[in-house]
Amino acid sequence: MKNLKYIYLSLAFVIVQGLTWYSVNQYTKSKIESLKNHELTIIQAQYDSIISTFENLANTVFNGYINKPHIIKNFNNENRQNLYTLLKEDYKYLQSMDFKQIHFHTKENRSFLRMHSPNKFGDDLTDFRYSVKYVNSTKKTIAGLEMGRIIPGFRFVYPIFDNNNQHKGSVETSFAIASFTKNLKRLYNVRTNFIIRKDIVKSEIFTSSSKHYSKSIESDGYLSLKQSVDSKILKNIKSLEKHYNLNLKDKIKHNLQSNKLFNIITQINGFHKIITFLPVDDIEQNHIGYFVVYKNSDQLEEYTQETITKSIISSIIIISLFLLLYKELRYKDSLKHEVNEKTKKLQETTVLLEEQTSELEEMNESLETRISIEVEKNAKQERELFQQSKQAALGDMIGNIAHQWRQPLSAISTSASAMKLTHMAGILNDEDLINYSDAIVNNSKYLSQTIDDFRDFIKSDKRIIRFDINHAINKCLAIVNSSINNHNLHIELDLTQDIFINNYENELQQSIINIFSNAKDILKERISNSDDRIVFIKTYQEDNEAVISIKDTAGGIDENIIEKIFEPYFTTKHQAQGTGLGLYMTHQIICDSMKGAINVENETFDYNKHTYTGANFTIRLKIL
Repeated sequence: MKNLKYIYLSLAFVIVQGLTWYSVNQYTKSKIESLKNHELTIIQAQYDSIISTFENLANTVFNGYINKPHIIKNFNNENRQNLYTLLKEDYKYLQSMDFKQIHFHTKENRSFLRMHSPNKFGDDLTDFRYSVKYVNSTKKTIAGLEMGRIIPGFRFVYPIFDNNNQHKGSVETSFAIASFTKNLKRLYNVRTNFIIRKDIVKSEIFTSSSKHYSKSIESDGYLSLKQSVDSKILKNIKSLEKHYNLNLKDKIKHNLQSNKLFNIITQINGFHKIITFLPVDDIEQNHIGYFVVYKNSDQLEEYTQETITKSIISSIIIISLFLLLYKELRYKDSLKHEVNEKTKKLQETTVLLEEQTSELEEMNESLETRISIEVEKNAKQERELFQQSKQAALGDMIGNIAHQWRQPLSAISTSASAMKLTHMAGILNDEDLINYSDAIVNNSKYLSQTIDDFRDFIKSDKRIIRFDINHAINKCLAIVNSSINNHNLHIELDLTQDIFINNYENELQQSIINIFSNAKDILKERISNSDDRIVFIKTYQEDNEAVISIKDTAGGIDENIIEKIFEPYFTTKHQAQGTGLGLYMTHQIICDSMKGAINVENETFDYNKHTYTGANFTIRLKIL
């Protein structure tokens, strides 16, 4: 029996040690996976950033250098030499900024002027330059990576119109792949290689252009574009190729066939690396190849060392613990006596504790009183916060009243003045008198209705009533109508009819206005194009709940702070612009007062052929 204890102890040691090592390794794997996902996000963002820079530069070149009357005139008159002379110095300057070429085409898709090769023109581009054919047929701009007869490039092709808005042809501005890899290295200190599908190269380029390509070390199905290969990669090309053949080609083969973004980790020449494969589609949305990004990672080395360190430390701790257990078994009998002695002392302590318990009960009675006082103080503070939020909203309401009264007051003044002047001139007839009077009465009714809307909003009586949530939303929109117009907002409504609830209508209105005010401020701050300032309001019934969705197009909320958005005094605005109470009180009203729920999440969606991202606030209230 005695030996059996030690056998169990030994088995327990082996199991605990094994589980500990497994946990450490799993933890390290999860951190490495997280690092890989982070790198994927970074590389994609870096790619998008550089492409956006290229697009902005291309638009600047087109609008600032090409789309000018004297340039269009010479192109229209087919004066090739004058056109080349006019753009020659500008083109030299643009080349210093990694700009590749400017290429004019006739509307029949024939080359008119290549700035990089002015003596080569007249060739038909229809069959192998999709971008030119597309722009001349649709008269719309197109941009993207396109395979040429020699090498691919990032092309931006624009239609050209004369002064009479007649289509005359098109012009291409482009950047080389090497320009992209150079920018990626300069900005983010990574090594890059562009590999392109072997079948595309063989079918698209001139035979004489094959010198620009070499065998890809990453995959037999791809070729490397020589000008895109980083010099450090070239320096280590043999060792890299050997490493791929031995360790990586089979590992990445399936991923390459998926045409999706992925990365792998490996160790080359003693350095831990993250190799990211960024898929690239051509201008026709067909997969063409990958940017292969090599990045040294000190974190991977740290994770490896951390795993070793944790394994050693955990082993030491486990061994120490089991040694203690072993000693405890050895001295169990001697400890029994000590336990008995301590038991006697505990009994004495129990008597003492009973005496102290009586004192604690008295203290608890006092504590209950203090808790009641604190609860009341907290309730008072909540009411004060609610009032502060209401007063902040009233400031906006006063501005809305002023804007909404301006037009009807002006109409009343105009009608009254016109009535007086026509009367003084002796030309006021009964029909004019009735028309002027009707105008005054109608605008007065509008002012009265405005007063009723704002009075209903600011009144403080708190009664549960049965109301249609769509009616409450329309009342809110009436209150903020002038703010909508002044800030050029677009409201898109999708309201399901006849959704009635029993609750506090006035408090729901305040919550909706708080959310709308937040959306208005962020749209005004971030979105310069008024056509893109959109607020979507949708209502629907789900199970036994009324649901209100309020969504904007302002880009969403930073994921680092979205969990704090309903906390008191938390605001992303300048101190002079926000108190941080609006959304906090909205949360208190919906959750505590109206017994509902509110949450917010970022959402990316398509609307009118545009893709937007924004914050979507969802309110859920019980239908009783």
